[in-house]
Amino acid sequence: MDDAADPCVDSRKRVHHVAAHSGVVSRGVSRTLTVIELDTVNARVAAELAAIHEESATAAYAHISDGPFPRGETRTRWATYTGRVALAQEGGRTIGFVAWHSDELDALYVRPEAAGTGVGTTLINTATNTTHLWVLEANAHARRFYEVRRWRASGAARRVWEGANEVEYRRG
Repeated sequence: MDDAADPCVDSRKRVHHVAAHSGVVSRGVSRTLTVIELDTVNARVAAELAAIHEESATAAYAHISDGPFPRGETRTRWATYTGRVALAQEGGRTIGFVAWHSDELDALYVRPEAAGTGVGTTLINTATNTTHLWVLEANAHARRFYEVRRWRASGAARRVWEGANEVEYRRG
């Protein structure tokens, strides 16, 4: 990929090539993912994170919220994010990301067409130092995803907007 097409130009990064085989990736498809860990997020990466966040959340939260997606807040969140980010790319296209700071997993979003293919698992395994996260209580699919990977509900909860709570999960 040339620098003009690389959303990571001007971000400090480490690149890992992860071979995902049919035993790991569902649907019987062998893939090679490139995982790029970033210490900083530039404007191009922030825009890409916001787009993936919106695409994934719109699909995942359709049964939870019928309001408009908070596009402005999401763009600001990723433009000002100071934690670490890892992008999963396939064929030069970013198909998901994980974001974390310190020991908290802040976000895990995968494009809907890549859901269920092992991308999320690959990404969460990149954020090895994380010990807790918050997930929407009504997002049963995400909760099962974390539970299968040995995260457990801690019993803590918090309100995120009227009618929606998040529950805390801890690794282990």
